[in-house]
Amino acid sequence: YFERSNQFILLQRQDSGLSTQNVKINFYMRDKNIVKLQGTWEGLKLEIIWSILDKLINQRLLELGNEYGAAYSAYILPPNAATPAKEIEINATLGHEKAAVKKTLKIILQAKEFGFSQEEWKQVKVWKQEILDSWASNNSRYWVEQLGNHFIYGTAIPNKKDMELQHWLDEISLDEFNMLAEKYLSVIPNDIGVIAPSGKNTPEFSESKIRKWINEIIKDGTKPYVERETPKSLLSEAEKEKLQVNEFIHEKIGITGAQELILDNGVKVVLQNLKPSSDLDKDKISIHGFRPYGASCFPKDDYFSAINAPRIVLTAGVGKMDKFQLNHFLKNTSLWQGIRPYVYYKESGIKGTASKEDLETMFQLIYLYSVQPRNDARAFEEWKSTEEQNYFNATSSVIQEDFNVLIRKSVGDYSKIPHGTIGYYGIKKTNMQRAYDIYGQLLGNSADYTFIISGDFSSDIVKQLVQKYLGNLPKNLNASSCNSTKSEDIIPKGPTYIEFNSQDLDASYEMKSIKYCLNYISKIDSAMDWKEHIKMDIIGSLMNSKINKLRYKEEAALYHMSASTQFNRESLNYSFQMHLDCIPEELEGLRKICKEFVTDLKNGRFNEERFNEVIQNSILPKYRAKSQYTQLLKIYNHYRFNEPWITPQEIELYINTLDLKDIQNTARKYLNDINMFEFVLKEK
Repeated sequence: YFERSNQFILLQRQDSGLSTQNVKINFYMRDKNIVKLQGTWEGLKLEIIWSILDKLINQRLLELGNEYGAAYSAYILPPNAATPAKEIEINATLGHEKAAVKKTLKIILQAKEFGFSQEEWKQVKVWKQEILDSWASNNSRYWVEQLGNHFIYGTAIPNKKDMELQHWLDEISLDEFNMLAEKYLSVIPNDIGVIAPSGKNTPEFSESKIRKWINEIIKDGTKPYVERETPKSLLSEAEKEKLQVNEFIHEKIGITGAQELILDNGVKVVLQNLKPSSDLDKDKISIHGFRPYGASCFPKDDYFSAINAPRIVLTAGVGKMDKFQLNHFLKNTSLWQGIRPYVYYKESGIKGTASKEDLETMFQLIYLYSVQPRNDARAFEEWKSTEEQNYFNATSSVIQEDFNVLIRKSVGDYSKIPHGTIGYYGIKKTNMQRAYDIYGQLLGNSADYTFIISGDFSSDIVKQLVQKYLGNLPKNLNASSCNSTKSEDIIPKGPTYIEFNSQDLDASYEMKSIKYCLNYISKIDSAMDWKEHIKMDIIGSLMNSKINKLRYKEEAALYHMSASTQFNRESLNYSFQMHLDCIPEELEGLRKICKEFVTDLKNGRFNEERFNEVIQNSILPKYRAKSQYTQLLKIYNHYRFNEPWITPQEIELYINTLDLKDIQNTARKYLNDINMFEFVLKEK
């Protein structure tokens, strides 16, 4: 690989859709050192150097797309043992390839010749030190990864590895790192790959033509990188002074141990002090605000305008800053991934996580996303273009998503946002003005808003920020009314067999296999029976452990197989599902076997050993989990759906009392023909 001549390949797409308007150019700079230094301290240090260069260069490359309607974007990938070459990927709209290549390589050349600034170096060192610090030796996932890399690639695992690397990184000066950047960065590729659309409008691509562009940028030279100017604050001092400090009208301690507060504008605040479950959660504070109103409050014609509104606002920005200015402002903070507003079918809200030093910035963002979303027609067009590109260049299975959406639609379940083909066609049904109107009614209203604030923090400091920012969210009682009905929650009766055809969706893909789902959907009266939840969870895990038999013992040609139970809290139902991705000639036989598995469970013909394995290896670890995420989810379910607050000890004691007879009785209760649906997705 290292000694062969330079390679060039041009692939021309024959597919349809927006993806054909883009050209992708990839440069590969082979790196012998990555392989040569495997198993040594120098190899470990080189990994650190490349991860930092990757972070710094990609931050600068973001500038390429820092305007609405940008014609190109780029990013780099560092070399590693599996792919020992630095990769530069450039995406450009047709006709902008040369400018994209030149601007991308100019940014890398600037870093090579002039290095990085003191501020960039300071921020990236803190970022990398936190990562090294979080790699605790008692973390099983860390050791699985380390051992895997050692046996597959020969990566060294010396004693006190992370401590030594932290100390080494701490000692490196900016000048030393800039010398390393000069040594390792290059703009001259060994190999070049181009993916372009076919057709008469596509320019000619050749290796000599692209290398000529590269030589031109080297010949022209470059000047030091100048960072774009960005406002220094989200809110001016004058704007902050106008915010009144609103008082709490109610305070008490809840069953979870949290402080429950109510502001005079109606906002309920839950302060849940949690000790970090891992070093990754250290000094992190999470905020989740939600209202029990969503897209269901509006006419059906407004559905896509409602659910797409938050992403449109995220593309536009808030206050004085557009999306690009805001990203630049946040890039060196713990909020670099931003704040996420959302609109679901029966809920809307906003989420975010930040370190203690960025806590006020997070509160300011929540305030601005609620009261000052930017309204920008260019941003709306950018959002549409991005969503279309995401559909045609999806990184996950569009087919599986389409199948899931069709299943939910068939049983009146609108609790999840549809992506895939239905989401793609929903772009055209999205009206910008209606999206902003709905967004304002849902997220710009303090009535019935609950904010859960969790982490290891000083309550006094957080209370002051709550009074200043959440206390100034406007209250609009008229906008709180919701006209949704319960009709969409009515589940049809089974047994039912439904076939979907991909051609009816006008999808962008061809299907080679068949998607099959055996689904039992059971309506329940309340979310209070936590014991029933656990038993249904066990049924899903039991069946998931058995479904592997179809491939490994029955030797069915299955590409995907899974089983699980989902509890839909919004619609109050259990959904037990078995999913298969099979070949057409095996469908009928597999349908029969799946139903036989259910019959076996109801008749007590399940292996006791399998039951005990599922309890010990799946169920108990799940309910014992003490990660910050699982704790937050439990708190949210309590305050959002009034689920009972049960201690982990109570849950574990109950699980240990269960036997196969209990699971058999639960299966008989819910897995009946009247609740049974079979779904198939295939080509006509």
